[in-house]
Amino acid sequence: MTQTESDIRTAEYESLRQEMLQNKRYVFERPLVIIGAVGLAAAQLSGTHAAVTLPVLLVALLWLNLWFTVNRLRSTARIVAYVGLVLEVPEREWNSGDTILISSPASALGSLFQRTSND
Repeated sequence: MTQTESDIRTAEYESLRQEMLQNKRYVFERPLVIIGAVGLAAAQLSGTHAAVTLPVLLVALLWLNLWFTVNRLRSTARIVAYVGLVLEVPEREWNSGDTILISSPASALGSLFQRTSND
């Protein structure tokens, strides 16, 4: 592997790492912001009829957030799989993610487990 290829791999790895950290931040911080905002609205509207709609709004926002959270977790899983198959196993000839997993999923996963058990 040349120095340029190594630099490209390092830059790609750092970029993917930053995306994973951003996904983690959205997964854990967004529900807290939603609950805090609805709690603040409940305190401001405590004596009015509009306060009755706040639980429905909270459930709707948390449901939408759950959908986004599932998408973020799937994205993180794809990033981890890519890093494990492409960036951390450079000696294997790489065709594409679909080809390697469809052609021999057991051998692809087996070689990953074998590599980690020998380390």
